[in-house]
Amino acid sequence: MKKKQIAAKTIITSHINADFDAIGAMLAAQKLYPDAVILFPGSQEKNLRDFFISSTSYLFNMADPKSIDFASTERLVLVDTRQRSRVPQVEDLLDNADLDIHIYDHHPSLENDIQGSVEIIQTIGATTTLICDVLRSKGIRPTPEEATIMAMGIYEDTGLFTYGSTTALDFEQAAFLLSCGANLQTIVQMVVKEIKSEQVTWLNEILNEMTSHTINGVEIHLSVISSPTYITDLASIVQKVVRMENLDIFFAIVLMGHKINIIARNTLPDVDAGKILAAFGGGGHAYAASAKVDDQTLAQV
Repeated sequence: MKKKQIAAKTIITSHINADFDAIGAMLAAQKLYPDAVILFPGSQEKNLRDFFISSTSYLFNMADPKSIDFASTERLVLVDTRQRSRVPQVEDLLDNADLDIHIYDHHPSLENDIQGSVEIIQTIGATTTLICDVLRSKGIRPTPEEATIMAMGIYEDTGLFTYGSTTALDFEQAAFLLSCGANLQTIVQMVVKEIKSEQVTWLNEILNEMTSHTINGVEIHLSVISSPTYITDLASIVQKVVRMENLDIFFAIVLMGHKINIIARNTLPDVDAGKILAAFGGGGHAYAASAKVDDQTLAQV
């Protein structure tokens, strides 16, 4: 017997390979659209995925895309992205001319951005910050558990308030979430990722394979490595390399199995890492971005 599909008038979703900001923003958006169904697009890092599945799924009104009757959907709420290529889970839905689209995003504009009837877009540290600002203006306070997850999004996407994209509003909304009971100990455990012994090998590999290139007077560092297995928390290793070597711009291009992962970190205002990796089907913001590339070799990338 065919399982009955869920009629969801409002759907909330974010980009594939979701980070904490995407997750925090989806949860915050659910407070604004309480009857909405969340389509979780899959997470970026193993520890984040495990944490989400085991500890927080009960906080979300979440459904599998296959269980949704998209014919009944009237509104789509996109958070932390407005690039069609980054939301394949709702690709067919976007072809509906009558669809009401609401967008909350902190990334700079790109060609072919999805257009919405409601657009709250601001170049700040985190999308979660934007939606928390709306929650506060409406007098909506998250529970301590919800506040903890939302705060993770702000802490991670601002690099613990060290990225150049961090604004006063990010600090203000983090303070608001702390006043709602956000648990700093949990945030530190999940966001501040200490490198593990098995990851030291890959850190050394990245350092050994690093090359330097000067383009238009800007020094760019690049490492290209390959691994037959998945490298846990690759982004954390890259961040550690950037801090150890005090790099302005760094790209790690890593073949893992059959997929190539690109992670970029940048500190210079004249460079936009997110725009660069958008050319590879990825995204992010000016100071931190990532992409996954299928069916190409390391040399091609």
